Amino acid sequence: PLPAESILGLRAGERISVRDLLYALVLASANDAAATIAEAVSGSVQRFVAEMNRSADSLGLDGTHYANPIGFDAPGNYSTASDLVELATQLLEDPLFARIADSPSAVLRSGARTRRIPTRNTLLLSAPWITGVKTGHTLGAGYVLVGSARRDGTTLVSAVLGASSEATRDAETLEPLRYGFSLYLPSTPVR
Repeated sequence: PLPAESILGLRAGERISVRDLLYALVLASANDAAATIAEAVSGSVQRFVAEMNRSADSLGLDGTHYANPIGFDAPGNYSTASDLVELATQLLEDPLFARIADSPSAVLRSGARTRRIPTRNTLLLSAPWITGVKTGHTLGAGYVLVGSARRDGTTLVSAVLGASSEATRDAETLEPLRYGFSLYLPSTPVR
């Protein structure tokens, strides 16, 4: 691993469930979970990345191209805020993904040992109406948060890229979500 790289600490030959790998990937940004999923699904990281790019194309994510499954800074690895919002919106339609993204922590019972992992999404812990989604950080991208929130039956998704700190990332995520909810007024249907 690289210095400050986020990992779950998987060992060669360790057997762990896909469910637990997904929790590790989304909550803890575990890069070894991402690589393990890539190899298990496609047989190699390179083939998985090719599949990711085909999926991005089929979803119409024209501002997105992947060079690795982890999100590391690399030539040819990029996305846009609007593509991240579109991808998150579609992923949140999956009940398992939505439940994972909204989890403050998880206990992973498969694998060589039980692991308790907290979310890196500090905003999720700050307000009950925040429902996810995913954090990221690289030197090139800065602090990133694709955030989601739900109030009165309305779900909003936002993306903040290039923030200078986690605190700034969280504040800059709250701003558009609060603004978005201010545009919705509760109403009672008339019969």
